[in-house]
Amino acid sequence: MDGGTNRIEGLCAAILCGGRSARMGRDKASVPFLGEPMLARLARRLSDIAPELVIAAGRKERSLPPLPAHAHIVHDERDYEGPLAGCTRLASAIAPQTRHVLLCACDLPLIDAHTIRALHAEVGDATAIVPVVAGRAQTLCSLWRREALEHFDRLWRCGKRKMAAVLDLPGLRLLDDDALAAIDVDPTFLVGCNDPVALARAEARASQDQP
Repeated sequence: MDGGTNRIEGLCAAILCGGRSARMGRDKASVPFLGEPMLARLARRLSDIAPELVIAAGRKERSLPPLPAHAHIVHDERDYEGPLAGCTRLASAIAPQTRHVLLCACDLPLIDAHTIRALHAEVGDATAIVPVVAGRAQTLCSLWRREALEHFDRLWRCGKRKMAAVLDLPGLRLLDDDALAAIDVDPTFLVGCNDPVALARAEARASQDQP
């Protein structure tokens, strides 16, 4: 990953990790990935490219693995409200100078600096960049303009509870498999490890990529 001098100015990495992890069978944030808790790995890697790190950690009483000292942790008002609830907590925690926010679920251990830079380069005038892998929008690995976060709160107050609701917002740019290939982004890096099989597959891939 990139060092601190190569960070993307004005970028905040926001990790959402307040879910039940039902398909994994245990808390994904603490699941070991190559010997490191998955949340700790993702936070470390994202900190190499994003100057700001915010973690929407769900319930207040949960325990978290060791995280970078500069991480700002926010909590839901009630347990297991879902990722959209976590998104509504982000705006107040993000620095005023932030221009873009990378939304990531905590189960994306393969995402790297190249992928983030490639997505960031595609924002332009769009409200957000949302990858679409095999026909499924990856809202939990998307890049947003900071001012767009106010839409999340509006959706929540209108009774929306699913992340899919954000796909109806104006100005989104969806990158399908062909568009991702054109910017040299591996789509497998953008899809979460929701169960033990996906986790094992990702670990095998990461082991191959290590020098």
